[in-house]
This record gives sequence, structure tokens and C-alpha cells, in this order.
Amino acid sequence: MDSTSYLPMHFDAHDTLRNGLCSLKYDAAPKHPVEIIQMNSKNDQLNSRTQMLKDIYGAALPARMHLENQILSKFHRLPGIPSSNLGLEVLNGDLDDFTFESFIGLPEDHF
Repeated sequence: MDSTSYLPMHFDAHDTLRNGLCSLKYDAAPKHPVEIIQMNSKNDQLNSRTQMLKDIYGAALPARMHLENQILSKFHRLPGIPSSNLGLEVLNGDLDDFTFESFIGLPEDHF
């Protein structure tokens, strides 16, 4: 279902300090084209990389990489202990990216 074809609903408490003022009218408004491109960029990059690997190496390599991705995404620690998903980050190449969360940390890590 397209994200612009339904009305948004809040299922949890809204954190005003982190996310700003709550407005369902703003969430229902159509998004700017650049924002849509930014949201879809990771998926588009993955699709183009998969197609490139399929063209160069055949269909077996992207299928194997997809299976490895599925296996590593299912690996979790016991309940109550957060998983780092290090293997999945290595496979996807996200380990090399130094993001804001890498410097400051995730909000759930702060007490």
C-alpha cells in the first residue's frame, strides 16, 4: 500500500522533545519529492547493485547474498539484550559508515 494513500495513526506516545510537535495533518500531507527520493535511495541502491551483480556474475551470486542477508537478519540475542547485528552490517557495508548515531549513540542507550 502506498504511504500517501492512508491516514496516519499514532500507536505510541509522542516524544515532543525529540520529534517536535505532534501533528497528524502534517503526516497526512504529501511529502516533498526530494524527501521521497531520500527515503527510497537505500532501496534503489540495493536494487541497482543487485542488478549489476546479476549482469556481471549471473543469478547465483545475488541469490546467495540474499540468503546470507536473510540468515544474518534473523540472528538475535536473548530477549532483553539488544542485538548489534554486526554480521549484517559487515555484509551490507554499513560498518564503514560513520553516522550521527556512531558518535552520539542511540537514544535507548542513554539512561
